[in-house]
Amino acid sequence: MNATGDELFDVAVVGLGPAGRALASRCAAAGLTVLALDPRPDAPWHQTLSVWTDQVPPWLRPEVCGIDVLAHRVSSPALYAPGRAVLHREYAVLDNDALRRALPLGAGVTVERKAIDDEALPALTALAHRVVDCRGAGGRLNPGPLQTAYGIVLDAADAAPALGGEAALFMDWRTDYARDGNDDDEIGPSFLYAIPLSADRVLLEETCLAGLPAPDPAVLASRLRSRLAGRGVPSAAIDDPLSVERVHIPLLPRPGGSENPLVEAFGTAGGHGHAATG
Repeated sequence: MNATGDELFDVAVVGLGPAGRALASRCAAAGLTVLALDPRPDAPWHQTLSVWTDQVPPWLRPEVCGIDVLAHRVSSPALYAPGRAVLHREYAVLDNDALRRALPLGAGVTVERKAIDDEALPALTALAHRVVDCRGAGGRLNPGPLQTAYGIVLDAADAAPALGGEAALFMDWRTDYARDGNDDDEIGPSFLYAIPLSADRVLLEETCLAGLPAPDPAVLASRLRSRLAGRGVPSAAIDDPLSVERVHIPLLPRPGGSENPLVEAFGTAGGHGHAATG
């Protein structure tokens, strides 16, 4: 029963990734009843999530939620395009586990372990006054342009030559990946994203901002190796990183959205990814 006394939930949230969990948690905090549906609601979030710290909402700040959701901060990331610019704005990597804890699904949220496809989505209006699709942008089924990346995590000491003294590289469009003269330039430009994940670990990621079709991940891996080796990163570290990250982000909303006015989309399902960075 919802706050107005009828039998419908106020909101049905479909998908409990970061966007869906945030929506479900904040709706419950506002006193709404929430039906949350996801086949794996407790699945870990492995992706690297970053944010400008001035955009962290008040309810996610430690003085309000009691949890520090930021794993690491840098005060002035640099951008090369190809000239150097410093972005005088604090940038941070989120602590995914802390973020989940800061977005509790309390008594106001009923969680069902259930997958919902496009055909079943409108039928949820029989259970809730409003249905919100938070299932993401469709992954590999989305025919639109993609942001793709291949990245490795290294010890900070091994990664230091790649950063060249910068605290972080938000986007490094210099083409030193082509130093061997055997690069496939038909796939278009890519940039290096280099961000400390903690005091002793750094993510180094070769990224295609938007591709249709997306480049072969092997090309991005080759560019990353060439770029890092040319800057003096030890080959042993490149060959045996602490971990590998592969990114595949549709840049347009999930196609074929519902025409039902009671069904809407949120997060990447609704095209809410950053227009410039994905």
